[in-house]
Amino acid sequence: MADLIIYTSTFALTGSLLYFAVRNLNDALERAQASEQVAAQANQQLQSLNAELESRVALRTQALVTSAEIGRTVSTILDQAKLVTTVAQEIRDAFNYYQVHLYLLNKSGDTLELAAGAGHAGVELVRQRHKVPVERGLVGRAARTNQPVLAPDVNQVEFWLPNPLLPDTQSEITVPIALGRKVLGVLDVQHNVRNGLGQSDADLLLSISGQVAVALENARLLAEVRAQAEQEALINQISQQIQSTTTMEEAMQIAVREIGRTVQAPQTRVRLAAGQVNVVNQPGNGRNPQPESAS
Repeated sequence: MADLIIYTSTFALTGSLLYFAVRNLNDALERAQASEQVAAQANQQLQSLNAELESRVALRTQALVTSAEIGRTVSTILDQAKLVTTVAQEIRDAFNYYQVHLYLLNKSGDTLELAAGAGHAGVELVRQRHKVPVERGLVGRAARTNQPVLAPDVNQVEFWLPNPLLPDTQSEITVPIALGRKVLGVLDVQHNVRNGLGQSDADLLLSISGQVAVALENARLLAEVRAQAEQEALINQISQQIQSTTTMEEAMQIAVREIGRTVQAPQTRVRLAAGQVNVVNQPGNGRNPQPESAS
């Protein structure tokens, strides 16, 4: 009887131990399976994140390459009108933006004049001589602050200025075109996707605008040099013609005629001291400048 009790107790204890052992083994297996699932999910998330990062790097690299190409292109253009038109079109084509506009600051510094626009609406706005005061809108703020202005959702910006020719604009970036503190204009990019423009676009466009500023300044300097050279050539030409004359009247006739042609004046008049010759030039009458009696 005692042996039976011992046997029964031993069997029960062994069974309990086996039960707990199997249970612990199952728990361990479940934990291992759960850990494996977590690891698989983590690995999947890591792969997805890595793919996203690679995509971003590829896009950023392509954007930088495109930016460099645009920079090389604009650096070879020394005509301002052609330069601004090329910049607007190149940026729109390269990044598939909705609209790209380029404004130049007027001489008085109070108005931004649209110099180029890529897209049908942009071309029409240029034809209409569209202007924006520096104290208004995203374009004006970029010029005033000399800092980029980013509006991922233009409908949330109080000072945004809608345009009836651009009904699909959802996001916008305005970037100053500046040499240091000297603002030359503003690059305005608009997209028809809400949150379609972000900080990476702003950084990229700021890089491009810096290259555009240098190109614009080079074009301006070249225009000044050419104008000065033409002026000096004209003065030299007039001087040579005057030196070949024998009378004061002939000299004045040549001077008046050439000055009138240069400034395209409807009438040019030179009056000397009382009692001297008074020469009048009226272009298009088929005659040389005629002397009048001084009054």
